[in-house]
Amino acid sequence: MQDQKTLTAGATVQGGYYVNRDKPDLVAIAGLGGTLPGDEGQRYFRAPAWAVLALAPLLGGLFLVLRALVGLSRLVPRLGRWFGSATKRAGRSLGLVVPRRWRQAGVGAADGQGEMAQQSPPATSAVDGDTPPAGRSGTG
Repeated sequence: MQDQKTLTAGATVQGGYYVNRDKPDLVAIAGLGGTLPGDEGQRYFRAPAWAVLALAPLLGGLFLVLRALVGLSRLVPRLGRWFGSATKRAGRSLGLVVPRRWRQAGVGAADGQGEMAQQSPPATSAVDGDTPPAGRSGTG
């Protein structure tokens, strides 16, 4: 036996707002009456109109706040990538970041092969921008 306030899908009801208890769904029955939609066994309860009208602006405000947080969560990583690449570019222009090719020259220094790699001049490429800054050598 069900209590008086709980209604099931397929029941004929008066016009108003009904909330589905099984899934988050608000159903508006227009006019003088209608039938509650849904599968057999779904339960509804009638929501007062004043409650629906009071909750609508609150839920709208919550949506706006969450939308702003989603926007910030997408902006922060993008700013981090931009700041990181700008720092790397600034460091390269000041000669603080050693390009990968120059670092690899000193890898085999312990087994004697590093000296051979250091003796050969590094290849310069205008595309990479890996040329040593003026007054500095690529080895050392």
